[in-house]
Amino acid sequence: VNFNAVFPHKYLLNLSRRQDRRVRCEELFESRGWQVVRQPAVDARRLKSPRGFQSRGQYAHSLSTRMILRRAMKEKAEAVFIFEDDVVFHPAMEERLAALELPDDWGIFFLGCQHHERPEAAGPGIVRVTAPLDTHAWGIRAGCFAEVRRALSGRYWPSGQGTPASDILLAELIRRVPAYAAYPNLAWQREDESDIVGGVWGNYEPD
Repeated sequence: VNFNAVFPHKYLLNLSRRQDRRVRCEELFESRGWQVVRQPAVDARRLKSPRGFQSRGQYAHSLSTRMILRRAMKEKAEAVFIFEDDVVFHPAMEERLAALELPDDWGIFFLGCQHHERPEAAGPGIVRVTAPLDTHAWGIRAGCFAEVRRALSGRYWPSGQGTPASDILLAELIRRVPAYAAYPNLAWQREDESDIVGGVWGNYEPD
């Protein structure tokens, strides 16, 4: 994968009050020669209601991600890649990423995720995912922009159950959209103070 060629439109989702995360990520991107545009995240503290989501934090995250996709659609991007500001990269990420080949039918691509159902081998270092969680480093192809936006709004989630977090909404969508992930993970989530769930949070072990 020629990352810059496939994903010339790259965005960092970052709260204005988390400048510590912004600085850390900018250093990560600069060291790799990536131009990544910061997208100010919606602050859940300023929302009056979760608008059907299970929490204001989950609604804010979904809304922020949909804003990036709307921006990409206006710019007529062929694909977009979204980083969250708690992302961590594998030390050999660039070398391993360069050796990957995305299948022709890809719609969504994760640099890393949790697998809650067994993925299917799709080539050296890449798998087709069936139930991925986490959205710390993922890309979307233009043909899927509108479908992903609808899914993240909770449109496909059963009414009356409370709309869950974005990654759960995506896991349902991926039953209909071809999605792949680097395997083993080339990116994951840094353990840090969470602005969505509160307290120190991380889905991955320190190693």
